[in-house]
Amino acid sequence: MSTDDRRTTAERMLAALGLDADELEPLGARGSAWRRRGAGGLLLLRLYPEERPRRRLEAELAALRFLEAERFPAPRLHASPQAPAIAEIEGGRGYLTHFLVGAPASLDEETVRRLGALVGRLHALPAATAGLPRTDFSVRRVREGFEAHAAAPAIRALPGWDEVGAPAAAAFERLGDMGRPFDPIFNSVQWRCGCR
Repeated sequence: MSTDDRRTTAERMLAALGLDADELEPLGARGSAWRRRGAGGLLLLRLYPEERPRRRLEAELAALRFLEAERFPAPRLHASPQAPAIAEIEGGRGYLTHFLVGAPASLDEETVRRLGALVGRLHALPAATAGLPRTDFSVRRVREGFEAHAAAPAIRALPGWDEVGAPAAAAFERLGDMGRPFDPIFNSVQWRCGCR
């Protein structure tokens, strides 16, 4: 799909959500995330292909609502009484969150400590008893992502990689494949999120 096709899909999705495409810009090359400036402030449009089951998006929304109820720092859903939470058009599905403004974090000791505290707080939330939908998330898929990132020279060059890379790889090996589902709250919390 070309950049123009992705933009057209994003514009159609915004229309289905009751918004115009003011100052729309892609985030990343895949065209699955778009930042929109305009009435309502900065918003993030998440686009998914039709092949992605609707239940996966519903699980993501349930996790975001749970995080908001727990007052955890995460994107908040953009509520619109005129539009559904999940918009469906020919070519895909999507939803809107408020865009979190920030800058790439440095990997100094204080930032890593704060990130660790935040991940610890996330894992302490009562997600398992919150009635969240289950997903097909597996340790094997996260391990494969870890291995792909760990092979990148830029990651290996990060300060402290020598101390954390091998222990992390060994921890994944000890976990095995564990194909059973996990709560969606943990789906997006991967080590790479802290390296951006």
